[in-house]
Amino acid sequence: MSLSTTITSKGQVTIPVSVRKKTGLKPGYKVKFGYHTDGSITLRPLSNLTLLRGTFSSKKKYSKKIARKVYLSDVLSGKV
Repeated sequence: MSLSTTITSKGQVTIPVSVRKKTGLKPGYKVKFGYHTDGSITLRPLSNLTLLRGTFSSKKKYSKKIARKVYLSDVLSGKV
């Protein structure tokens, strides 16, 4: 699927409703941009777990991969 949007004079874009619904993005959520060598850009929602990283001490290593899987499964199941 390919969608397009326009960049405003302030450098802002509107994320299409279908994308927001599919990803569970809501106003105030944080997103991460990725820049790739082929010129493409990705936009990923930051999970609540990612935002909390470093606020609690633990002897276990934090895994972004596992946190992302948990968050995305919660989004897709409607828990978030």
